[in-house]
Amino acid sequence: MKIKHTLVLFDQVKDYIAALPPDSKKYFKRELQKLAVGGGDTHPLKKELEGYSRLRIGAHRVIYMHASGLVIECAYAGPRETVYQTFMPPKTADQDSPA
Repeated sequence: MKIKHTLVLFDQVKDYIAALPPDSKKYFKRELQKLAVGGGDTHPLKKELEGYSRLRIGAHRVIYMHASGLVIECAYAGPRETVYQTFMPPKTADQDSPA
């Protein structure tokens, strides 16, 4: 039996999905359901996006991270061509403090 995670969709992800055509929206939601049980076309990200992973949904990508416990936070969604350039990860407390 697969463990089901709780998906938390940030507002940007919800808005992105809402703007999709009906067929794409259904496919997107189906792929998110796969992610919740450990499936989907996923890949960990590197460099400045380390700690995040991506879920491939056709020409779209969702950037997400495993939060505490069984929670997956879907932080950003967009077209493959631009998603990695437009996503800005939140700053950590270490990055906010003056040097």
